[in-house]
Amino acid sequence: MRNVIAAVAAVVATTTLFTTALEASPRDRFIVLDANADGVLTQRELNMVGCKISPNLFKQIDSNGNGEISLSEYRRFSRVIKSQPGCI
Repeated sequence: MRNVIAAVAAVVATTTLFTTALEASPRDRFIVLDANADGVLTQRELNMVGCKISPNLFKQIDSNGNGEISLSEYRRFSRVIKSQPGCI
């Protein structure tokens, strides 16, 4: 019974965090996706957190071609990113 309660609590906590992230501003969602907190998102980093963005879409978002998505680049494409599987 304790395992069931713990599992339910974990699901509720995860759902609450995810729902809160979906309602958050683009900056707040960017911070959640920025797993190593270095201020940029890489393709590898997005994959690590379950955000599935194709390499072609990543290149479109990465407007300066440096292999990283900055906050300003993320903001311009936040709706597109949010619509991708596993992304917020």
